[in-house]
Amino acid sequence: MKRRLPFTLAIGVCVGIACLAASSDDTNTLPIAKIAETGGVAVTNAGKGTTPSIVFVRTRSEALSGGKVIVAELVLVNPLDVPIRYYGYSMDSWQTRPPAGEIHPFCSRRVKEGEEWKDAVVGKCGTGAADMKVPPKNAGRFEVMIQLPGAVTRVGFGCLWTTADGKKVEQIIWSDDIQPE
Repeated sequence: MKRRLPFTLAIGVCVGIACLAASSDDTNTLPIAKIAETGGVAVTNAGKGTTPSIVFVRTRSEALSGGKVIVAELVLVNPLDVPIRYYGYSMDSWQTRPPAGEIHPFCSRRVKEGEEWKDAVVGKCGTGAADMKVPPKNAGRFEVMIQLPGAVTRVGFGCLWTTADGKKVEQIIWSDDIQPE
């Protein structure tokens, strides 16, 4: 039995290291300047900020099941000197890996009805979800379908980070208003 314990322990350590190596801590983000090449000046400006932000880039229409949907293109920008974390789909979740710079956070939506903001249902499947991160001075693009008929919408999700002095910060970050087409 004593001979097997070191062997079993060695196998456990090797398997553990292999699992860590294969785990999805792959961020799939890019430096802010690289994302700003297609995301525009708003992404560049957010990169100079002091808190993470969601930057609205543009909307586009797409056909879906005989109808039309509006897709908002957004960017999560981390201008901090520390990584930020969010919950979303890992890069291991896809049969075909998303392009560099594309992330898939679990988002919430709010739709403006009159003067009030109402939560809008967003469907998600938890398979492949993980705690994901955006390294310091990096950003990631993502898309969200906007509810039709068109209404002013905000997109957001929770992020957390630890400051240089060890303070934990947890914050829901919302985009600016996204106007319907």
